[in-house]
Amino acid sequence: MKDNRPVIILDEGYGNWKWTKGYVENIAAGIVKAVETPLRDSKIYNIGKTETPTNKKWIEDIGKVYYGWHGQVSKLTKNF
Repeated sequence: MKDNRPVIILDEGYGNWKWTKGYVENIAAGIVKAVETPLRDSKIYNIGKTETPTNKKWIEDIGKVYYGWHGQVSKLTKNF
């Protein structure tokens, strides 16, 4: 992105992978709130984002916002 490459190629599995990312202080506050909640033992908490983008989408968004990059992120299929 910094060198303005027109294409970044990702492995298909990695490009499709979804993983919640969050600001450390927000995540810590969520953990504290969950631990301090009465009856916490019977609950499951998701303190991540409601919508989780794929790695491909996340990389595209970071490129546009932080680097002004308008290239393409492509996924290389296993059949290649």
